[in-house]
Amino acid sequence: MSDVPAIWDDVYGRFDEADLPWTGIDFPPQLQDILATLPRHRRLIVTGCGTGFTVERMRHLGFGNLVGADVSMKAIIRARQSYPGCHFIHAATEEFPAVLPERANILDWMVLHHVTPCDLASYLGVFSSLAETICLAYPYDPVRPERQSGVKAEGAVYSHCPRNIAMLLPTHRLLVSTLFEFTLNGRFNPAAARQPAQFLCFERGHDIER
Repeated sequence: MSDVPAIWDDVYGRFDEADLPWTGIDFPPQLQDILATLPRHRRLIVTGCGTGFTVERMRHLGFGNLVGADVSMKAIIRARQSYPGCHFIHAATEEFPAVLPERANILDWMVLHHVTPCDLASYLGVFSSLAETICLAYPYDPVRPERQSGVKAEGAVYSHCPRNIAMLLPTHRLLVSTLFEFTLNGRFNPAAARQPAQFLCFERGHDIER
């Protein structure tokens, strides 16, 4: 993980929530349909929650057992200030089994493409060990399924669009796989065009011990 927390501390130290590129991106209908079926009492972990916008959105959808987690301490401080009604923890994904051992559902919203290819298997392995339902949404271009991020061309955070995710979650069955389009926050880039993304939803197999 090395300098990743410092990189994101820098991002959250320079941008207000309203100006971040991912603030306010609409959920695709397929994700909304899945969220409607999830039990509100079961813990829902929002990974890479940043300043808390998505966690607050989940609270308004009726989820009462919410945890937002982020590797950036600056993000978590701001999330706690902005959304005092929500619960936030400063933790990297690999720390979840120790700090969040309870079985949960996971929403990984526009985060997965920031995980380096060498870390992807272990990142999803944590989800596999903890989650009943896993919702993943990330920028994905079928024409260019893996690429270096133009925004982070300096290589500080490697951004890619992973393939074959199902192979890395053998404990879970793929329920939904669909493409959708999103537009970056207009305050970040008023001229932003719609971009392709992918939504995947996995459910723990019935033959897996709960």
